[in-house]
Amino acid sequence: MKRRAFTAGLCASPFLLIPSLGRARTHPRITFIVLMDASGSMYENHPATPHQKGRVPHWKTQRDGHIAAFLNPKVQDLLIMQNALVYVLCWAGPENILNIVSDNGVVVTTRKDTEEIALRIQENTPQSTLPNSSTDHISAISEALHIYTSRGKGDLVIDISTDAGIFPDRQTQMAKIRDKVEYYGGTVNVFAVEISAEDQMRTLSRLVRTKNGFIMPGTYNSYTEGIQQKMLHELSV
Repeated sequence: MKRRAFTAGLCASPFLLIPSLGRARTHPRITFIVLMDASGSMYENHPATPHQKGRVPHWKTQRDGHIAAFLNPKVQDLLIMQNALVYVLCWAGPENILNIVSDNGVVVTTRKDTEEIALRIQENTPQSTLPNSSTDHISAISEALHIYTSRGKGDLVIDISTDAGIFPDRQTQMAKIRDKVEYYGGTVNVFAVEISAEDQMRTLSRLVRTKNGFIMPGTYNSYTEGIQQKMLHELSV
């Protein structure tokens, strides 16, 4: 099958012309699982970010930010150096998880691999919310952990983006899932987007973020810059 070049709008980039760094290692040092929020709030129309025109839903801002991150040469280099096994999932309510890159993940050994990830995010990010449009961080982290324990390699790093905290009736179960991630030596880092309520931020910090992880606040106006900064930080540790 002939593979199409990646030239979509905002995401067309001169980074695609940079030569690959070649194969770094035979086995992945990390399994890097990116969890993109696909709950109902992401599909409402909102004012444009500086990178876009007109009113756009947050899912497009999120999608374009993640594409830009995987096309960032510094992010690419860090993924290549760690021979990262990458998965990208969209998540919403209970049991609503969509793997948008590859069921087997993508092992990053060249910049071409990250370009392929970016292309699949562009093509496969859903344009409407998943059937259950609620927000269930438990299902997202549980699926990431299942992927890691069944076919992951190296250390586990989970990158989750969200615009909501943990509801009271879900907090005990969320803590149990987070503890399981820590049992396997994994890390959960949180990109908390436009969450102004301190109690919601505390639930993410206390129940989702692992002890060796971090939580980074962000906005949709600066989403592209924020998610790139987050990936650079978590892949450099």
